[in-house]
Order: sequence, then structure tokens, then C-alpha cells
Amino acid sequence: MGKKRINVKDVVNQEFYQLPKVFIWDEKYRKGLSDGAKLLYMILRDRFNLSIHTTNQDIQNGSDSPTYVDEEGNIYCILDNVEIAFTLNKSVKTVIGLMEELIELELVDKADGGAGKANRIYMNVLDSSGSSLATFLGEKDYYKHIHSCKKKKKQPSKTLEECIAMQLKKHDKKEDNDAVSTGGCKSYTPGDVKTTPLGGNETTPRGVKDLHPNKNDLKELKSKENYVSNNDLSNSSSKEKEDKPLEEEQQVPLEFSVYDNYALLEAIKPLHDICPDKKAFNVVRKTLTEAKVESFFKCDVLNAIGSHPRNMKQYQNKGEQIKYEPAFFANSLVDRIRSNQAARKAKVESEKKMEQPKTFGNIPILDIFDN
Repeated sequence: MGKKRINVKDVVNQEFYQLPKVFIWDEKYRKGLSDGAKLLYMILRDRFNLSIHTTNQDIQNGSDSPTYVDEEGNIYCILDNVEIAFTLNKSVKTVIGLMEELIELELVDKADGGAGKANRIYMNVLDSSGSSLATFLGEKDYYKHIHSCKKKKKQPSKTLEECIAMQLKKHDKKEDNDAVSTGGCKSYTPGDVKTTPLGGNETTPRGVKDLHPNKNDLKELKSKENYVSNNDLSNSSSKEKEDKPLEEEQQVPLEFSVYDNYALLEAIKPLHDICPDKKAFNVVRKTLTEAKVESFFKCDVLNAIGSHPRNMKQYQNKGEQIKYEPAFFANSLVDRIRSNQAARKAKVESEKKMEQPKTFGNIPILDIFDN
């Protein structure tokens, strides 16, 4: 086949394995993982997306025990070393070494699948704390500066901290400008935006049923509930004025879903005061999963954060002791999500009733006073 440039018609038919940007931004992953381990992670993540897709199909078909979900509600995938060795064109021994790299950095876990069954592979939540595009760009600027100084045989005039601080300042300035242009809503760095898993074709290839979730499938994964702004929720009760979230965070229709393990929770900055580390966020995610919360919105989280101090005080006034604050918040968040979902549902039903024509028996009544 001769050389052919990619045409706009070709793009929609292409599929790609995906590499998380944090693997490039964070020095821990950038230097701690070999190229082979990064490629293996992409293969595992692709198979994990298949498990998510199949699990969703099982749920839609009414199954109480989806195929790739364990007793604790964790999703896993199955991929043996021989298949991986063929896919990567490596030996089984090399594959085992690459897998150990991922396990050592707590990116994946392996568990015994039982008698005669293949091992289960679990994907862990990526640790993106302290990682950002601005930090990465600062480190890159410093690296280029050092390389240039060595070439010119000069002493470096900048430190790593100065380069990072300069990029953070640029990033903050860009956020402020974007906030002005978008009416007060801050923009997110590329790593904060929810991206679509693999699959661009609208139909599944022959013989590979449910192999890759396509865009239509992913839309079905999201909740059918309509988004209600924070103002709509806060106006429903004057007693909850203290629950009103920060102005800069209002009316951002950011949705969280169990199907991506509520991946964007860590993007909410006020939540870091309650959940300071990865363990705390995992506790929140586990509580949401156990409560079978399929999806919710950013305003639900902000409402829960706003009422968190009051809830803690009321609980402590009863003589109860809060053993672990993130766990306490997680339960409050579940209650808040259900409350807001009920409010949204009631609002939608109320609007539907308002739209229904007035009738007397089967005869419609015309309101002569309506303009």
C-alpha cells in the first residue's frame, strides 16, 4: 500500500488506544514506567472499557449480577499473559515484568479468579495529586533551560521552582481571562475534562460484539435526568442559603458517573479540604458505589460541601463522634444527591403538568384569558 495522507473522511473510522495525560505530566509515571509498561496500561484500559460496556448491558437487561463485577461492586477485566504477549509482540516473561511495573506504582491489581479461572485485573484510580499541565510545562522549561546552558557552557539562571511558578502564574491568568469571557465559569485544564473511551464507529464490527463502546453507547451510560442549576435548587428552600456553593463554581453542568469511577471528583477544589489524599477520595467513591449512585452533578457535590460544617456540628451536638470525616461526608453526599434528584424529578413532572391542556371529560377547555 502506497503512502496516503489522513483525510477528514478517514478520521471517523479510526480507533486509538489511550494514554492518560498524567503519565506525561507526573514525573512519577513519566520516569517510573517504561515505554512497554505504558503501552501495556493502554491495552489493559481498553479491555477494562469492554468490561464497563458489558456491565452496562447486563444492568440494562435486568441482571442483578453483572459479568465483570465482583462481590464488592468493583469492575475488573480478564486478559491473560499469553494474549498480552501476542498483542505487544513480547515474550511472556517480558509481559510479567511490565505488569509488575504497573502493580508497583499501584496502577493495577491482580486477584485470583478461582479454581480453573483466569486472574482478574483491577484498574486503580490514578493518583493525579500534585500533577498539572502547568507543573509539567514548568519542568519542561527548566529542562530546556539546563540543556541550553550546558550547550553554551553557562551557569543556569533559573531554578526549577521559578520555572514552575512562572507557568502556574500564566495558567492562573488564563483561567481569569476565560472566566471573564465565559461569564464567571472557570475553565479546566485538559486533564480535568472527561474524555470519551475508545470506539468511534456507530456499529460494532462483525464478530466483535460489544468489544468497544461507541459514542452512542456512552450517551446511554449517562443519567436521563435533566440538569437543574444550583439557583433552581437553592431557591426551593430559603433554609438552605448556607448550602449555596461558591459563585465561581455555579451552573457548571459537570456530570459524574459510576461508569468512569466518578473520575472528575478530584477536579473540585473545595472538596480537597475534606478529602486531602487519595485514600479519602477512594472512600467517597466506594460509598457512592455501594449506595448504587449511577450519576450526579457538580452542583450536588457543592451543595454537600456547603452543608458539611453544619451537618458535622449537628451530629456532634448529639454526642456522636466522627471517626473519619471523608466517610461522614460521603454519606451526606449520598443523601444530598438523592434529595436533589427528587427535586429535579418533581420539577420536571410539574412542568409536564403545566404543559398538559385543560379538559372537561374528553373536551379541551380553551382559556380565553390566555394571550
